[in-house]
Amino acid sequence: MKICTFFQLLCNDHICDCDFAVPDADIYTFKPLYHNQASLKKILYLTNTEQLPVFDPNETHNILFFHRWPDVDILREKYPKSNFIFWNEEGVGALFEVFDVVSDMFLQENRYTAQLNELSTISNQGRGLRNLVENASRIIGSPINILDSHYRVIGTAGTFIWENDEDPEDHVKNGQVTYSTLERMKRDRVIERLREAPDYLLYEKPKDETRAWVNMMVFVSGGIEAAEIGIQESDHKFNYYEIELIKFFRQLVAFEIEKGNFYKNDYGLLHSIFVSELIQQRFVNEDLIHERMANLLWKEKPWYFVMTVIPAGDIPPHYQKIAEIFALNLSGLLGDTAHWTITDSSIIFLIGSDDDNIEKFREGGSIEDMLKLNNSIGVLSNPFNNLINTKIYYEQTMSLIRMRHGINANSSIWFYSDYYIYDIADALSSIRNLRDFYHPYIMLIKRYDEENNTQYFETLYEYLVNIDNPTACAYNLHVHKNTLYYRINKLKELFPIDLNNGLERLRIQLTMEFMKLDRSKETDSSADHIKPVLL
Repeated sequence: MKICTFFQLLCNDHICDCDFAVPDADIYTFKPLYHNQASLKKILYLTNTEQLPVFDPNETHNILFFHRWPDVDILREKYPKSNFIFWNEEGVGALFEVFDVVSDMFLQENRYTAQLNELSTISNQGRGLRNLVENASRIIGSPINILDSHYRVIGTAGTFIWENDEDPEDHVKNGQVTYSTLERMKRDRVIERLREAPDYLLYEKPKDETRAWVNMMVFVSGGIEAAEIGIQESDHKFNYYEIELIKFFRQLVAFEIEKGNFYKNDYGLLHSIFVSELIQQRFVNEDLIHERMANLLWKEKPWYFVMTVIPAGDIPPHYQKIAEIFALNLSGLLGDTAHWTITDSSIIFLIGSDDDNIEKFREGGSIEDMLKLNNSIGVLSNPFNNLINTKIYYEQTMSLIRMRHGINANSSIWFYSDYYIYDIADALSSIRNLRDFYHPYIMLIKRYDEENNTQYFETLYEYLVNIDNPTACAYNLHVHKNTLYYRINKLKELFPIDLNNGLERLRIQLTMEFMKLDRSKETDSSADHIKPVLL
């Protein structure tokens, strides 16, 4: 560090004077000064006596005097190119007392230098603004939000802090910034004031609030005109090194935004944050959702779907980078009302639609082809029309992924509407044994098939699924319709089941689906590793 910087920091907590000939001289470390000692460059010497060794007067020496100090005029005449600090604080006399203070200052400097190097390395990786912000939040130890000049979040990371825990109307509006904070910043013209600031401006918190913001502006020659970096803190006074680190981070953000590929690397970042917040059910006010949609230029639709896309096999290395490209391509097929966010193991799409018809997503189309080409599976929720309930329909897709039973393994698109009964059964099985609800004769039919090499169980299942379509039923069984009728009549002779009774048919179908769930739980644990972590 520069000796002038060291002196300024020392004066923050201690009473000191100085006499500098070369105030920009660097000091890399420190050590006690003894009488017969050769001088080394860029060292800060500590001494409690006015007696100095014979140093070369033509070189710059850096010496901190405590307890006793010589006459300044004599000292300057003897060493015209040197720098001197005089610790005038009473009661300081022992070397270890000064050593502890100076040692701590150099430790902070070394930590600051290491943090600068780490931020530089992360920036040079070229992984986009999001990665830079997330790592900077970890290094700096504070939640970070980057706002553009329209008070919109373009980067966010860190732990969310409620501004008013008692007021549900003050929930999140943009990223980690509370709605009331944004409104206050607009009211106080923070960004406009930052434009006029020569370097950075500390935005003082109102006296009746407990949390403050440090706001700085990033000026860019093209693209985004300016971005604001907000760092949330609670009763914390930033020290010199923290402020310098934030200023350096501000420069890195400016460089990142100025890159020609900024929009490519951070495509849809605002939309991704909004989708993540909807999935986490961070909104309790529909008006805020509609206002946010308007700010993002989203087209409001009467119906919405959630589609969660997962790898068909193991999660490949560097999945998130692969997922970004895949999401961009797949969104082209889903339309301009589809927006996405990426987790550790999936891509989550929120798709707007003019109707609630799921047939457009069925197999054999370009969406299916795209999923197969990328060895992925898309799981589609039921349609819904209130975005405040997005989390519920996201959970539909995740419940199907966790179960992964009774599903056509050859299909790349799974529909919750086709398998929702398994979700019901799974929830029921957590409090009761499913076998308690079985129809008494279905297990007998199953056992009869095993003992007599017949197919009555499978025939009954297809018959109930296609109750008014015997042609489709016979086709799925690969038999003639006469064979189908023979089997059904034989079933009625062998077992006292009434297939003309709707409630009886329902109980039989539930039993067959519950049996599938029981079998799958014994063998299928392949989805245990899929635990999404939202952005």
